[in-house]
Amino acid sequence: MRSCWPKPLLNRANSSTESGEMRDAPKPRAADNGCLTASLVTLLSTRLNFRALFWAACGLAAPFAWGQPAEPTVGSTTRIIVKFKEPRADVRAQGLSASPDVRRMRDEIASRAARTTLRMSHRLRDGAEVYSLGEAVGIERAREIAARMTAEDGVEYAAPDVWVQRQSVSMNDTYFSQQWALSARLLGSQGTAAFSDAWRFAQGSGAVVAVIDTGILQHDDLSTKVINGYDFVSDFSIAGDGNGRDADPSDPGDYCTSRNEDSSWHGLMMSSIAAAVSNNGRGISGALPAGRVLAVRALGRCGGWLSDVADAIAWSAGEAVAGVPGNSTPASVISLSLGSAPGLRCADHGYLQAAVNAAISRGVVVVAAAGNEGVEAVGLPAGCNGVIAVGAHTASGDLAEYSNRSARVTLTAPGGGPCIRQTTSCNTFPIAVLGDAGLRGPTIRRDLDWTGGTSAATPYVAAAAALLKSLNAALTPGEITGLLTGTARTHPADSYCAAMSGRCGAGMVDADAAVNAVISGAPVVTISGPQTAVPGNTDVQLSAEVAFGTAPYTYTWRQVEGPAVTLTGRDARTLSFSTPAAKSQLLFEVNVTDMNLRMTTSQRWLVVSNPPRILGPSELEATKGVALSVQLEAEDPDTGDVISFVRNEGPSGLSVSPSGLLEWSSPRAGEWRIVVEAADESGVTSGPHVITLRVSEGGGGGGAFAYGWLALLGLAVLRARRLQT
Repeated sequence: MRSCWPKPLLNRANSSTESGEMRDAPKPRAADNGCLTASLVTLLSTRLNFRALFWAACGLAAPFAWGQPAEPTVGSTTRIIVKFKEPRADVRAQGLSASPDVRRMRDEIASRAARTTLRMSHRLRDGAEVYSLGEAVGIERAREIAARMTAEDGVEYAAPDVWVQRQSVSMNDTYFSQQWALSARLLGSQGTAAFSDAWRFAQGSGAVVAVIDTGILQHDDLSTKVINGYDFVSDFSIAGDGNGRDADPSDPGDYCTSRNEDSSWHGLMMSSIAAAVSNNGRGISGALPAGRVLAVRALGRCGGWLSDVADAIAWSAGEAVAGVPGNSTPASVISLSLGSAPGLRCADHGYLQAAVNAAISRGVVVVAAAGNEGVEAVGLPAGCNGVIAVGAHTASGDLAEYSNRSARVTLTAPGGGPCIRQTTSCNTFPIAVLGDAGLRGPTIRRDLDWTGGTSAATPYVAAAAALLKSLNAALTPGEITGLLTGTARTHPADSYCAAMSGRCGAGMVDADAAVNAVISGAPVVTISGPQTAVPGNTDVQLSAEVAFGTAPYTYTWRQVEGPAVTLTGRDARTLSFSTPAAKSQLLFEVNVTDMNLRMTTSQRWLVVSNPPRILGPSELEATKGVALSVQLEAEDPDTGDVISFVRNEGPSGLSVSPSGLLEWSSPRAGEWRIVVEAADESGVTSGPHVITLRVSEGGGGGGAFAYGWLALLGLAVLRARRLQT
């Protein structure tokens, strides 16, 4: 099939003779005759505009009306910059490089790549030429046009021109000055997440953050940004609204009489951190001035069930949930300011990991709080694979005293409160939120309330992820994680996290740095490798997964922290090494540079922990109806590891506590198979240990009768000893 577009007039095939002299270039044709014929036929049959039909027949968009210049905005452009390669010296000597034919050739190259007619506006200092597109296009589309131009013969490079404006963002919300987590990096506290800097380039337009929590309340400083989701509380006893699951995610109050706790209005608070109405002269500002929240209820009075949370995660991402209407507004990001007791393994709660996997497969980022117990473990869902686990830091950048910390923490975000290590430099300022004055049910809304915790830190990370999604919806959850961790700021030198490597993740979230990484077009790098701790003397591979940027890429790996290991593949995509024998934490870093010399750095922690070993027993005997209580024993080669036990299999009624106490209050006769595992604090397990339990019929009479015989036997022995003396 013939091309309708005229060929370049000067190229390597016809630009010169063998003697090096320039040939006379043929006159350019406006179009192939086939194009003109096709246009005329269409014109006669449809009476449409000839000019538009001509360009349509040639497979091109009609040239723009240059009399009305398009208006660019931040995030779009109307211009492309093209640098053509210099002609050969003999061509320049004859003055032909500035000829009309060369000008036409260059315009044709640029127009063919843009798939519309372009006009050169002016030249830059280095000889690059600025072309007007005639309409405003998004930066991603402009990059695609530039990439096609760069692929043309004779083009050195092409890139979008970028619209700039005054570097200022102002908010008139009454309490904005007290929101240290949003402040500019240079003007705010050390712990700021720099959202006000990021807003120059992205405000979350089109992004939806699902806040799965206690539900939502109507509030004048938030309601216009809320999408009503669903109430997933299935337990009538804690629902507080008179029924189970329903389409109303309102928060009736989560007060807990057994713990003497008033209602928290937690869902309202977390939603306001993410998306309170900005610049409206009242209340506070949310981290997403143009984003919205999807309100989903999964917690009732005193708490909720993890299974309800799992369904809420799946539904929020757009998955079907039995008995629940479909979600017409799936979230871009899911924020979970909730959690189980620390140390639980997600592998033991397959339904939860399945829900997380379903969300991630749909491109939804899942963010969860690490927990507020101040221990070296995280709860669920934060402990599930693929979840961004968020710790909390203070306004002065120290880890908050209450924040859980471990190798499972991805990064930290503003949570406020007391410092764990800083003393005189500690800033304990809390997090400003919207609230309600009600102790049981809702009463009077508050434009300012205060909170803190890893709960508060979580919606800040979710909002940062949503900003990135609003810039490029194609970013995967893994790429979002890589951007957030790769641009995180280092904790201050006097902080706990600076002294205790590997417990606080990549650093403090920096929304502005992450947004700028997307805008720059630099490669987005995530490091794939083991999802959990690995034993000593294990062969491990880490791979740099690269998106965006321009191939080919160069790689440079190094080990940043931990006992030195021998690295193989320092300049390859995949790094190989063998872990040290002893328990340790290793930090690796890769620098990836694309062909345009844009570089991105990403880091990955690896925890080395050796598995515990259950010492026994492997066989047990008991009597029917007589209570059984046995302490299981285990050892761990890593000094100081805390070991916990879990029962994988066994008869109903038999339990194994985390400390290893096996109990059965009323054993039933028969031979029973019991399977237990021991795990250290890093999640490394012993593997299954099988115990065979044989329960005999005994003398009958049940447990009380058996205990009576034992008592009589003891008295008889005592009497016999007295008689002997």
